[in-house]
Amino acid sequence: MLAPNASESPASVDGSTLVTTRTATREPETEREALRRRVKWLVAGSVLAIVAMSVLVSVVAHPINIIFVVLCGVPGFTFSISAAFTAPQAVRPWRLPRHGITVTADNAHDAAQPSLYLYSDLDGNTLKYFDTSGRPSIEVSYDPREPAKAVRADGTGRWGPALLPLAAGAAGLLLLVLFFATPFMDFGPVGEEYRNQYR
Repeated sequence: MLAPNASESPASVDGSTLVTTRTATREPETEREALRRRVKWLVAGSVLAIVAMSVLVSVVAHPINIIFVVLCGVPGFTFSISAAFTAPQAVRPWRLPRHGITVTADNAHDAAQPSLYLYSDLDGNTLKYFDTSGRPSIEVSYDPREPAKAVRADGTGRWGPALLPLAAGAAGLLLLVLFFATPFMDFGPVGEEYRNQYR
């Protein structure tokens, strides 16, 4: 029997034509999603710190100190996180007049929006700014990376946004100092009675 001729062999099938490839692309994270992710990590870290401190206090001090761990830790971390996230907004009115781009914003003379001012960024885009001064024009400063977030160049109104992070930061710092000092606190007769019990 003769061997089959190579030219008569069945045609080979190229399987690569049946395979489709698709590159998995991850959509860029929005500002809100990034903020939510950071808040989750900070909250998880705060809870872990409170639990760890509670365990430490139960070992080295009177268990009643755990109450003060929670009372100082929960609001302390909450105020500190709030101050950290509101600080950039509070710093902007102080930073941009020195390091941003300052332009003139003209009143739009819109009867429906008398506080509307218009200014242009480096790309020629017209942006809105609201101010109740009533002046024909004012100077505003903005970051070229975020031109829509402008502030008054003369510093008017910059103390208002700074009060919240300052107050929250001060309260958070004080409470966290008490939080980390809780293992060393002595609550009078309760602490003395506990030490005498285990001498």
